[in-house]
Amino acid sequence: VLGVFGFFWVNFIIFVIVLFSIIYYYCTSTFNVWKKLNVPYIRGQIPLFGNYLNVALGIENPIETYKKAYCELAGLKYGGMFQMRTPYLMIRDPGIISNILIKDFSCFTDRGIYVDFSNEPQSEILFFMENPQWKILRNKLSPAFTSGKLKQMYSQIEKCGEMMLVNIFDELKKNPNEIDVRDVLGKYSIDVIGTCAFGLKLNVASDINSSFCSFGKSAFRPSIIYLLREIFLMISPAILKIVRLSLFPNSTTAFFGSVFKDTMTYREKHGVVRNDIVHALIQANQELVVDKSLSKDGKNFV
Repeated sequence: VLGVFGFFWVNFIIFVIVLFSIIYYYCTSTFNVWKKLNVPYIRGQIPLFGNYLNVALGIENPIETYKKAYCELAGLKYGGMFQMRTPYLMIRDPGIISNILIKDFSCFTDRGIYVDFSNEPQSEILFFMENPQWKILRNKLSPAFTSGKLKQMYSQIEKCGEMMLVNIFDELKKNPNEIDVRDVLGKYSIDVIGTCAFGLKLNVASDINSSFCSFGKSAFRPSIIYLLREIFLMISPAILKIVRLSLFPNSTTAFFGSVFKDTMTYREKHGVVRNDIVHALIQANQELVVDKSLSKDGKNFV
């Protein structure tokens, strides 16, 4: 019996060692990429997390991590780092940056942001799209955001500013010594977004139970689900196809989606014309004709 028991433990230990070796290899297999390419890079990679441990744990903002990497690569035109297992190339030279953004932009159109549109159809927007869909949609939407059309929204933004001043005076009446600037500016921002992007006059400062305000805050409120999604995404986008965690809460995307569709339907039905983003998008939507063969899933964008 002891022999069988000892044989079991030997095999178990061998299995654990092999499994650990496979996991370790997977977590570090990409860490020699920059060395092979003879590209200077930031050392000190942690298995699986690379240079991104503090971000993955929620200790540090990604901007701070990139800032540290930028300073560490001082004197170099470019250098490598690792976001989890993925090699990232940081460009520091203004000349190279200019070429990427202008001269060679056709080679760098994609932002490298993974979104599963089948799971998150509301995320199928210009910022997340890749070529050729991005180019087609951009050409159709660009006329809707010219400086002239944006200036037409100035009067609406001005009215939001007037409501913000009223809100400030009301807050000062309650407490003359201090004011919550973040809350005041947050409500002002929501009013501007509501009137320009959704065609709604909200005045959330006087409506403490505003659904628009509560759902807007929930979209950007930190959560464990959001943190897990970002970690899975940084490890491998394939994991998200299995666990299917959304970028924003489903209730939030459903709310804003229904509000926007209701606004567009009402305006098209009653012929309402208002100088805002909704009207510009309605015009772009009417002009948008997409070749189905260019779409990855064989569907139109609208």
